[in-house]
Amino acid sequence: MKMPFQQRIPNENEAERAEEWHRDLSLSTRNTCDALEEFLASDTIQVLELKGDWGVGKTYYFQNFLAWAKHKSLLGKLKAFSYVSLFGSASVSSLEASIFAAHEPLSNVAGVKLTSASKPIKSFLDKVGQATMELGGARFAFGTASMLIDGLIRKYYIKDFLICFDDIERMNQQMSPSAFLGLVSSLKEQQNCKILLIYNYDKLSGSNQLLQQAIEEYREKIIDREVSLRPTVEENMAVAWPRQMGRPLSFERVFKISECANIRVMRKARWSIEYFSKILGSQWPNIRESFQLAVASLTVIYYSRKDLFPDPSSILADDFFKHLAAESQMHRAQYQFISKLGYSPAPHHNMILDFFRHGSVDIDSYKGILQVNDINERLSRFNHKCDEISSKFSSGFFASHDQVVHELHEFLQQHSGDISLGKAYGAIDFLGQCGVEVDPALLNQTIQSHMDREPQLDPYTLNFSKLPDAVREDIQRRYDAKGASQSISNLMQSLAGSNGWDPVKIRLLRRRTESEWLEWISSFNSSQQTTESGEFYSDVFHLVATFLKRFESVADAEDQATLEKIRGALEQLRARSPVDRLRVEMLFNYMSQNA
Repeated sequence: MKMPFQQRIPNENEAERAEEWHRDLSLSTRNTCDALEEFLASDTIQVLELKGDWGVGKTYYFQNFLAWAKHKSLLGKLKAFSYVSLFGSASVSSLEASIFAAHEPLSNVAGVKLTSASKPIKSFLDKVGQATMELGGARFAFGTASMLIDGLIRKYYIKDFLICFDDIERMNQQMSPSAFLGLVSSLKEQQNCKILLIYNYDKLSGSNQLLQQAIEEYREKIIDREVSLRPTVEENMAVAWPRQMGRPLSFERVFKISECANIRVMRKARWSIEYFSKILGSQWPNIRESFQLAVASLTVIYYSRKDLFPDPSSILADDFFKHLAAESQMHRAQYQFISKLGYSPAPHHNMILDFFRHGSVDIDSYKGILQVNDINERLSRFNHKCDEISSKFSSGFFASHDQVVHELHEFLQQHSGDISLGKAYGAIDFLGQCGVEVDPALLNQTIQSHMDREPQLDPYTLNFSKLPDAVREDIQRRYDAKGASQSISNLMQSLAGSNGWDPVKIRLLRRRTESEWLEWISSFNSSQQTTESGEFYSDVFHLVATFLKRFESVADAEDQATLEKIRGALEQLRARSPVDRLRVEMLFNYMSQNA
């Protein structure tokens, strides 16, 4: 949102700020400042066009320039300044009224003169407003007599003004472009005013083509000079989020690489980062930096790159990277852009888009996924640190034996539980080849940490780790022991209660006896139990029938023995009572119907 102009004689602090602003200008913005100085000093340059991209700070820049110009006494004989936004303006008379209402004297002397000049006009207007006329026996008031008033204002009052017309591309299309340019010409030629036109020229073609055509047609007659404002990203970052106020490096990286100098987008990124810093607090410290990068990246994408990302949420979809295989030009351009930023989309980043849309986020619904990502980020960071130490061996002969061995051994002693299985075993094996004896507890700690992070065994991850067979078998046994300690209810729900299941898990039931199966089938009541994730179990008929059907063709003898134990338990139930016999028959009927 633009800050309103507040013109007054600068005090010492304001003068110091004006000098600081001018001192920090880049070469490009200093050239613009020089052009504005020439505009104020010239007797021939009366109308200047200041162009610039959306959000680069054209209005903000001119505010600062005007304060600096007042401080340097560059305003010459100009009596007053008026800032008028054309956003929504529909008539020339409303603009003239706005010029009059918004004007501020540029000096105390000018202020006295303007006040004196306005008194007879005000007195006359008061009398006109009270005048009446009789028509057909009825008396009518002239009211404000707007046409006469507007003419008087222009003729007797608005002279030697500096007038800034802003947001020209947003002018109401009901206003005649030629009438507006005629007003500019009149102010220039008849009232000796200096006019500054601020707008985004590129937006005219989409918002008001008639105005664009009119400007091109009358450009030579009306506009004396054209100037473009092209601030650097660094300049506008200092405006949107000064570095001394804790601006994160990820914020700087994204805006510099994307070359987005839009102050409004920068401020949205700042507000978003500050919002999430408050609600995330210190609960998930390991994702803080990557999350700030995600916020800054998605802010740029959401607010300034709709041309490349019509639907920003698409890059967070599971199938986003699959589209790259189809060689879609749009998807490849999107991928190149986010890769350049160093941004990696993740499912929990949907909360950022939620904030953009709704202004707040239900953090409780994201706690689980935030915790998982925080753990993975920590793992990734320590893996990277392990790689850095190992690279001292593989990148040349400059690091001594003692240096490499000491750093790696010390790192393992401190962080063996913070790195992946493959990294830990690789480091332990390397140290062994170097003649260093490593405490077996370090590998044990790595395995235990891995099992804490991954409650379910992932054979692909285990194989990818390139561990020796003995280590893999040890991990397998640990997972089996952990799985075997689960209740039959949990195991049966995972194997038969849903459409997806891991057939390898049947081995976790091998130690269960026929008596245990009889007790479980007899006592299981699905309506009184829920899974660890809060879901309801399937009923016992569905679980047992589905399990027997799914695994009836298993080849392993121990797994076949598990099926026989279940069938034996069912036969005991069949013989227990007529009701149980009918129940068992219903179960087998269920199996045959769903074959």
